[in-house]
Amino acid sequence: MTTIASGKKTTGMVKLLHSLNNKLQHMETQVRDKIDCVLTIDGHVSYEDGLGTLTSFQSVLYRLLVEEENNQAIFSSDYIDDVQRYQNFLFGIKAYGRIILETLSDPIENRKDEWGKNDVLFGYIGIPRMIYDKSLYKTEQIVKQQRERQEFACAYLRDMTSQKLNEIIEYIEHIHRCMAPVTYYVDEFTYSNFYNVGKNSGKYDYCLMETLARLKKTDFQSWIKQEVELIFSLYFLLQSGPQIRGEEFNNQQINPVILERFFDKKWAYYLKKQHNLDSKTLNDKYQTSRLPEKAEFIKFIRAQLEKEYRFYRSINGINLKKRELMFLKSELALGLDYFPKDIGKYLVKQYGIKVQSFSDVYDLFRHIVDISLDEKWHEKKGFEIWNNPLEELIHVIISSSIKCTNSDFGMTRNLRRLSHMIWAHKSNAIEEACSWPQTDYFCYVIPDEKICMSIEKDKLLSILRAISARMQFNSWHYLPGNFTISEVPSKRDYYFPPKMADIAEWSDQHHPGHIYTSVRYSIRSPAQVTIDGKDYFAFFDLRLMRTPGKPPYTMREFRVALAYTRYLQMLYQAIVNRLLETQEEFEFTFGSKKWYNKHCVCSIVFNN
Repeated sequence: MTTIASGKKTTGMVKLLHSLNNKLQHMETQVRDKIDCVLTIDGHVSYEDGLGTLTSFQSVLYRLLVEEENNQAIFSSDYIDDVQRYQNFLFGIKAYGRIILETLSDPIENRKDEWGKNDVLFGYIGIPRMIYDKSLYKTEQIVKQQRERQEFACAYLRDMTSQKLNEIIEYIEHIHRCMAPVTYYVDEFTYSNFYNVGKNSGKYDYCLMETLARLKKTDFQSWIKQEVELIFSLYFLLQSGPQIRGEEFNNQQINPVILERFFDKKWAYYLKKQHNLDSKTLNDKYQTSRLPEKAEFIKFIRAQLEKEYRFYRSINGINLKKRELMFLKSELALGLDYFPKDIGKYLVKQYGIKVQSFSDVYDLFRHIVDISLDEKWHEKKGFEIWNNPLEELIHVIISSSIKCTNSDFGMTRNLRRLSHMIWAHKSNAIEEACSWPQTDYFCYVIPDEKICMSIEKDKLLSILRAISARMQFNSWHYLPGNFTISEVPSKRDYYFPPKMADIAEWSDQHHPGHIYTSVRYSIRSPAQVTIDGKDYFAFFDLRLMRTPGKPPYTMREFRVALAYTRYLQMLYQAIVNRLLETQEEFEFTFGSKKWYNKHCVCSIVFNN
């Protein structure tokens, strides 16, 4: 059987899916094992996440195949003619990673227009009639058991005024317009604002934003079951925590029943972690609540946990599912006793100061900022590469973080003229701040020594410039999210600034930039600067990356990265506070395309 996918692109997800197809064609195992291979995308996705993609019917069918080992199911590259004995299923995978396991009454060659151009079709699975009929019956029983919750969701939305219902849809619209792309499954339907889903990608595939826009104009009585479940579930999912909560359901089934299970699991996890609330009383109230109230309980207890815990996310770059996790803030080693020795040696050599002479990290960096912005000291020292000594200090911090975490690349981004942000804040010049071009931001990215030796100079320069340009865009994209929706110009595109750090693997599958730069594993650690008591979230970040050939980052390395983020935060905050007091001008000039073209980064790395 030939696959639908035929494009020239052979990198990232397309390459992975074709490799999966090649493996399946040569697997001499039971059908269940082939399905497992597809659900986990050849082991790249967890078994639990794979099961989470299945419809109710697919889930029942799969369980029966597992329970009945001698089930006689068969795999074939051709349509199975013995339809009295077998029910034909088309077997494949969508371009975005969803299993295709659909009943067929005739060969796929007659229906190729129903599939997207990058979908991969492996062949046919013949399910014995007895198992197929049993699956239909059991699915019908499950649907009956879940009907009460589904009817509650329908009644909840039906009883709203048209205005209130549209407000809910607009709320969902706004959230999804301002966060990374997501893909949701509701039964056999897919709703996404990613991968051009809904645009010639196959039947049952719908663009999420187009669906939301259409539902605002459609009488509720005309909504189909899947649309009711989508809106109800998304609304309360987003009510249960941070704005990006939807990313925890990326490439997963979502409906009121599944959402309530998710809430119950999340509640148990949160309740186990907290020590300052009356757990029994809270739990009794939670267990007797309906889903809307459960969302409020979860949001409440999460806010309490934030006082003691640091939330972060683990990301799988294959299915883009983002799992929320946490650890105690007290576990981070942030004091001067843990300050990196290599940075300490640099400070002794360059500034003649010892780390132990200061009360804390901020006090240390504020002293350095005050010295560095003294023009006479600057001229006396002389800096050929750096426009100012603080650029060199940032270089030293990033270099140290690369070595300490065994990374291949490290970077930080920020606004070039921090005094402009201070002016915009004090003048409430939000519209002007939102109009700053991307070149008003910088990203300073450097490679590890081994990368310098292993990649041809022009190629490396191209990679560094590409990363730098993309991170400039990210800074530009995040800034407006620090203001209210009414304050941001209506046509200004932006994302909510991330507040949680994340640790990711298989990042080189979807994102063109990550594919080009071979970013397999990454740590992203955003943080804020504060001006007159207002936090500007994701104003900068520290990012560390590894290419294929190295292992994923460990939790120890992740915590180390968070500590380095704290050092950068104290440095940037010290600069902001100095500028607030003196009203002087200050500009970062490194990290631009022109700067990278002028300076040999490898020389800088080796001479550090």
